[in-house]
Amino acid sequence: MANPLEQYNAPKIGDSIKKLNSNEKERQEAMDRLAGHSFETEKGSIYRYDNHGRTSRYKTKTEEQHELQDITVFLEISDEESRRVLDAIHAENPDLKKKVYVIERLNSDESKIIRKFTDVENPRNLYLAIYNKEGGIVGSRKAVLTPTMGYTVFDTRHFKNGDGWETERHLGHKVTKID
Repeated sequence: MANPLEQYNAPKIGDSIKKLNSNEKERQEAMDRLAGHSFETEKGSIYRYDNHGRTSRYKTKTEEQHELQDITVFLEISDEESRRVLDAIHAENPDLKKKVYVIERLNSDESKIIRKFTDVENPRNLYLAIYNKEGGIVGSRKAVLTPTMGYTVFDTRHFKNGDGWETERHLGHKVTKID
């Protein structure tokens, strides 16, 4: 049986998203194609897509259901790079704090932060980036929108909390199964 997610490779998603930015009906149809598909990681987490390109993670080890994430990407990353990303996410000293974002590199060699799946214009230009507190990129790694065997998952959501906004970031484990 063919993998149902294979048809959603980066060029097709990119072409679709470019056309869909101005057409909500077509965008919804594209999101519906992803709805219900899932993938699993080496530690047993199960991620399932909703009809807006978002994923929810069920952590089987602790039986926890996590909130819907606004964007999920996949990257080929070494253990050392994973440690740098985790250090940036979890640094407790605010002076050393770095931020981790999904970004899209623009034609002007600038980048924009991607907060949700529908913000992506060109999936071939996606990266996971670490910014220092001055806003400069100190490291980045190519990312893709489609689950890829052996790639590490990164998901994030941006949400209102009281009077302000917060961003939740999660570097997961390697994909071992794609539904």
